[in-house]
Amino acid sequence: MIDAPIALHRKLDAIFYLFSMIFIGFVMLGYIVFILNLAGFGFKMEAPFIIGLISTVAFFPLTMSGIRMDGYSIPRTILLSIEYWAYCLYLIPLFVAATVHMLRRRERRWAKTVHRGEGEGSE
Repeated sequence: MIDAPIALHRKLDAIFYLFSMIFIGFVMLGYIVFILNLAGFGFKMEAPFIIGLISTVAFFPLTMSGIRMDGYSIPRTILLSIEYWAYCLYLIPLFVAATVHMLRRRERRWAKTVHRGEGEGSE
């Protein structure tokens, strides 16, 4: 990406986007540890809590800047960023359930796609 023949602002935008994906992962990790501590598991892990806290603080400027670039007003941008944050919280149990399902399923093999040779380009 560094050597790509594109404008600097596009490179920075791509890097910014990639880092925002990493932040979402850190937010999820921090929330999971926080929820487990609330449930009484008593993790003595301050790092995930701090990561979650810092990531939450970083989450809002990242989402708000993206939403604002779409032309929404400032009050609407704030509301949409809070809605997106709540949506991310909603995804935590889904991610956990999907991971458990993937680990517990017995048969793991690729299904072969049947190609019939029909359509454009086939003779």
